[in-house]
Amino acid sequence: MSNPNPDPRVPAQMPPEAPPELVAKRERLVTELENQAKSATGTLQQVMRKMSALLGNTKPGASLSFQLYQDVKDAFTRHLNEATKTPALANMPPVLVESVEWMQAYLNARGFATEEAAAAAAPAATAAPAAAPKAPAGPGGGEGRLRDEQQEARVADG
Repeated sequence: MSNPNPDPRVPAQMPPEAPPELVAKRERLVTELENQAKSATGTLQQVMRKMSALLGNTKPGASLSFQLYQDVKDAFTRHLNEATKTPALANMPPVLVESVEWMQAYLNARGFATEEAAAAAAPAATAAPAAAPKAPAGPGGGEGRLRDEQQEARVADG
């Protein structure tokens, strides 16, 4: 049966609900993002607040906002651009990395393809934060590789 809605982003049928473990993790992530955003500054604070709003937008009954996805992507892009000038900013807080991973898992659980999940969760965000946990611990560990991967992500985004 064809989709009566001409917008290809809107499914003809509602996707399945998210698993309970994802719902529980979302609440923890939103709370942690809001708490850490209070002490964050600059573009990092913007990213954390936008990501918190995006995760909150996945609650049942919330209005789907494609503009919010774009806002998160734009906030990540601004932050990553700033991080190229100030390398210390390249280290993403673990809660932010977890949030991007959660969004990918959520979209996959709801029936979206992996590529769509990555695109919806901000392509610039998925490339850089996902690489962050691979960096060795310690001062200066892995920052050069992370910056290279962030630059590649920006180039790939156009």
